[in-house]
Amino acid sequence: MDERSDYSNRFVPYANAYFQFFLFAGLTFQFILLYLIRTKSPASLDQLKYFLYNTSCIQILEILCGYFTQHRSLPNSTTFAVLANGPCRYFGPTVCFSGYHIFLGVTFCVALSISNTVFYRFLILRRRDITKRHLIYIIIFSYIPGIFTMIIPFTDKWDFPVAINQTYLEHPTYGLSYYAPFSGFANINSTQFLSATAILAIGAYGIPLCSFLLTRSILKLIRAHSNMSTRTKTQAKTLVHGLACQTLIPLLCYIPIFSVYSYSQLNGKENIASEHLLMILTCLPALIDPCISFYFVVPYRNALLRVVTNRKEDEKTSTMAVASTVSIHSNRFVIYFDAYYYLYFVIGVFAQMVLLILIKTKSPPSLESFRYFLINTWIVQFSVLVMAFFTQSRCLPNSTTYAVLPRGPCRLFGPNACFGGYHVSLAVSMGVALSIANTGLAFQTILPFLSYTPIVSFYLYSQFTGEEMLLTEHFLMLCSGFPALCDPFISCYCILPYRQSILKFISRKTRRGSGSSRSKVSTISVRSVNLHVF
Repeated sequence: MDERSDYSNRFVPYANAYFQFFLFAGLTFQFILLYLIRTKSPASLDQLKYFLYNTSCIQILEILCGYFTQHRSLPNSTTFAVLANGPCRYFGPTVCFSGYHIFLGVTFCVALSISNTVFYRFLILRRRDITKRHLIYIIIFSYIPGIFTMIIPFTDKWDFPVAINQTYLEHPTYGLSYYAPFSGFANINSTQFLSATAILAIGAYGIPLCSFLLTRSILKLIRAHSNMSTRTKTQAKTLVHGLACQTLIPLLCYIPIFSVYSYSQLNGKENIASEHLLMILTCLPALIDPCISFYFVVPYRNALLRVVTNRKEDEKTSTMAVASTVSIHSNRFVIYFDAYYYLYFVIGVFAQMVLLILIKTKSPPSLESFRYFLINTWIVQFSVLVMAFFTQSRCLPNSTTYAVLPRGPCRLFGPNACFGGYHVSLAVSMGVALSIANTGLAFQTILPFLSYTPIVSFYLYSQFTGEEMLLTEHFLMLCSGFPALCDPFISCYCILPYRQSILKFISRKTRRGSGSSRSKVSTISVRSVNLHVF
């Protein structure tokens, strides 16, 4: 029992280290950004400064609230436990639970503050009589949903003993004493809990989607604007690209982990990684967003470059990052991806061959049926490795056509072989996702989701807007084949006989009698069985 309790808390040291870094780096970046906004903003940014100040201040509050609680979310059948591990524990579970609700409300405000900037750019193009009063109204109204999300849970009945007892009952293998005393919702079917969850779900999915649609409309308006010079249009487009990046960060952080959380909540499945990641990814935009502003606002970038490299750039250029000569640098990533694909092929094939040997020689009778799924997944993933290396495609969308630029050995056989290999590679990548889904292993199922969703979102953005995104052109193929590289390592770790065989080979030490006797029990740990599934 002690070993399994320690296993349930195995991510805690990493989460603790992350939050220390998150506080230091996040506050450092945000205060640097505030200084740059105050001292390096030209007159053309007078109105935009309001939104930059608003986003930075609310993100500082999010960093402080996140560090204060450092909560881990643990859903039960009818209750919901909030396992806090931050400084709020010194003040008791009530303060931690209050901090949890404030954090969620502030996170909602962060997402809306970024969307506000996109909305402001849209209004500027549609009408030019935007006054200071209008800006203040836009910012104030964006706080209403977040404040409403904060207030709702305080109207519910807080009965921590009910949540605690059910958490201990439904998670007997968890080391919950590490978090005791903790707080939680006594009834997840209450109107308050359902209302707050619905609002957060709308925010997680709706805000990034609306921002994406607004960004697309802004780009159309810029192209159709007759009073803008070519230079001004280029500057405006680049600003929108920066805003698009800031919009996509919440999209990539909120949607995947909120989807995994919802799945765990609806099915009652334990997913230790998602329990920690729900908070970590929710507050991640506050850490990354200042870096985007540093790059896309040229006066800020110039100021930082002068400090770091003593390099002076021409400050008479536009206030927004103008895309550099793409035609000259369009192939600047090729050499890195060439090196990656060689490493990808060598490491991937080696890992897959090791896994195949373990499946054939180290699978106990209890895995007899499961072996069919493992071998099926191995075959499909090995095919992905071969086809991805064979084509090494770069995808380049046009307005009405679509170019496939191969770099792999398929070029020796001509464009028809490369184009055919591209389609086979995509089909086999889909087969990887389905083969993993057949096994029912949670972490391996999440891996394709995390690999495919972000890059497909970037690809669709590039396809719909007609904007060039060099990294996306390379990453579409790279991310499609990435699960085939990582999955063998997950299988080798999660299946105990395979892990023990590898450890014996590396250390050449025989496990103790108690360890060997434990290894004879069932090997798949989906609660009653012993394969460790994240």
